[in-house]
Amino acid sequence: MPQSNELALSLAKLCADQTPANLPAFVETLNTLSPGPVFHHALTRGGWYRPGGVVSADGERVADSIGEWAEREAEGDVLRLLARYADDGLLATRLDGQTHYFVARLGEGPAEFLQLEVEELREVVDRPLVIPGWIPDNLGEFLDPFEYPRLEPRSVGNGHYQFRRLFDAAGLLGELETRHGSDLPVVRFVADWKSSSAGENAPLCEHWILALRDAVDRYGDTRLSVRPIPMDTDVPRLRLSEPSRGTQLANQIHAFDRSAGYPFAWYFWMLGSRRVPHELAAAVHRDLMGAFDYLPPRDLKVLGRWSAHPYCT
Repeated sequence: MPQSNELALSLAKLCADQTPANLPAFVETLNTLSPGPVFHHALTRGGWYRPGGVVSADGERVADSIGEWAEREAEGDVLRLLARYADDGLLATRLDGQTHYFVARLGEGPAEFLQLEVEELREVVDRPLVIPGWIPDNLGEFLDPFEYPRLEPRSVGNGHYQFRRLFDAAGLLGELETRHGSDLPVVRFVADWKSSSAGENAPLCEHWILALRDAVDRYGDTRLSVRPIPMDTDVPRLRLSEPSRGTQLANQIHAFDRSAGYPFAWYFWMLGSRRVPHELAAAVHRDLMGAFDYLPPRDLKVLGRWSAHPYCT
C-alpha cells in the first residue's frame, strides 16, 4: 500500500480530474489507483453549503473566493466595499455540497481502516452582492448573511469533486487517546465495539463512519471533534413504555438488532444517535441484574461498564 500522503496526492488529482456522474463509476476508478486498500462507498451526507465566489450579472467570473476577494477589496472597512460596488450589480455565489465517505478495511481491529472524504460541490448564484439599505456589522456577516433576499439558485459552471481528507482511523484514535485519555467518548465507543458481540460479527467500518470537525471548547480553544455516525438509516425508533421489561424489552432490542443487521446494535445507536433513549439501556441493565438473561455475557459486561460510567458520543 502506498504511504498515506502519496495516496492522498493521487486521490486529490483523481477528484480534480473526475466529473460527478455516478458513485459506482467513481469507486471503480478510485480502486484502480493502486493495488492497495479497496474502498467502498459508505455514506453520503448533504444539506450543507459554504460561501462561493463573485460573478457579474451575466455570469462572468469576478472572483473564485468571495472571502479572499472581499478582504482584499474592503481594506479593513466593509462599508468601503459596499460603497465601491453598490451599483455594479454583482452577485454572490454559494457552493452547495454533499460529502461522500469511503472506507477501506486494513485489518481485523475495529479501527483498522482508512476513511476517505470527497466533497461534491455545485456552485450556484445565491444573492445580490449588495442591496440598498443593507449594512452588515462586519465582514463575516457580509460573507454569509443570516437574513437576506435570495435568488433562484442558478448553476454557475459544472459540478466537481474535491478531495477533503484521508486518514487512518487507528492512528487518529491512538493520537486522541494519548492526548485525551481512554475516557474520550469515541475511544470508548470503539473499545466497546471490540469487546461486544457487534465487534465479533462485523468490522466497525461496515456500519459506522467517523465524522471529523473542528469544535470550540468552553475555554474558546479549537479542538478536533470525532463522532461516530451510523451508515444505516432504515432502523426503527425505540421507545421505552411502561411497563417495559423482560420478554417485551428483549423482543424490542432484538428486533432493532435484526433491522440494523448486527447484534447489540441498539446499544451503539443509543450512544451515537437519538433513536434509542438512554433510559432503555438502564432498563435493560436492571432486567439483567434481576431475573432475566437475554444478552451474551460480553455484551452484559459492556453494558455494565456503561451503567457505572455513562457516556454518549
